[in-house]
Amino acid sequence: RESEQEEVLDFVRGAIRAGGAREVLYVSGMPGTGKTASVLEAVRSLNAERRSLRRPFAFVHINAMCLSTPGAVFSEICRKVPAAAAHAGRAGRSMSEAQAHACLSSFFTCGAGVGPAAGNKDEAVVVLLLDEVDCLVTQTQTVLYRIFDWLSQPGARLVVMAIANTMDLPERLLPRVTSRLGVRRVNFTPYSRAQLRAILADRLRRFGAAAAFSEDALTLCAARISAASGDARKALQVCRRVVEARLRRLEGSEASQADGGADVDAFEDGGAPVTTSELAAAEADLLRANPAAKVASGLNLKARRVLLAMVLEYRDHPGASVLSLRAVVRRYEGIMALCERSLAAEAAAAAAEAAAAEAADEAGATGA
Repeated sequence: RESEQEEVLDFVRGAIRAGGAREVLYVSGMPGTGKTASVLEAVRSLNAERRSLRRPFAFVHINAMCLSTPGAVFSEICRKVPAAAAHAGRAGRSMSEAQAHACLSSFFTCGAGVGPAAGNKDEAVVVLLLDEVDCLVTQTQTVLYRIFDWLSQPGARLVVMAIANTMDLPERLLPRVTSRLGVRRVNFTPYSRAQLRAILADRLRRFGAAAAFSEDALTLCAARISAASGDARKALQVCRRVVEARLRRLEGSEASQADGGADVDAFEDGGAPVTTSELAAAEADLLRANPAAKVASGLNLKARRVLLAMVLEYRDHPGASVLSLRAVVRRYEGIMALCERSLAAEAAAAAAEAAAAEAADEAGATGA
């Protein structure tokens, strides 16, 4: 993800030197594609070059999924930016959502020539990272409007980065919100097989466990995950499940040896690298442990075909957060027609086979 990290780094570095940015850096991509990790790595790089930035900055990371309500984001920002509360004379006090918003609005506009901090280059620029920003979307979209409105104020000393799993969130915002919003996009595509294999190998080397997996096992894991989702976290989960299964086997063998009566030949390869068969078993076990998979397996045939239609539509429209019901129904009708043709072909083949068997029996009886 070097190129994506460089894009993030260039944007934030330039925004800090300029004393803020009117644009929002919108980072999108499927889950597990390294969005948050790449942004945090870019911020760590900026920390290492603070002297060359010519301005101090304060980094604030908010995960909107962890908030009780979308409006609670204002109180959370105030908590992580003590200077904002001190500016409003409310340092150390608890604040309601409305009070926190008013406090932040005053803080971010005090550099616009209306306060004692106007034009002061020693004032820190706040770099605000909103992770899972789609959790802040409400029916009226007031929360996002208020945040983006700060960017339109001159001298706001604010840089906003927003991370979401969908590409089209800016297009789904109301006009009054988009009027306050300039967007620079960085899109993270799913990891390829080669990238996933490199990630897994690097993680193993980092912990001195490069010999724990065979080359074929790593290649198989990377190939399967890249074909399904390209989610690096899922690839790491599969590898972890393999290791846990191996450890359980070894613990069981040690217990059997302690009892003195069990055959432990099956565990003599405990130190051997993980094989492809172990990896395939762990992947299937991980899939069975997924609650969604358990629910789907209990659905009737038509319901599962509806889910299949939705999955196929999502594959044709990567990054979409909503689907057209008409498109899903059309896809479902196509699946049903295909299944009916398949059943008809199977029935015709069975009938032909039965007729051929009957003819053979009659020929045998005539010959006798």
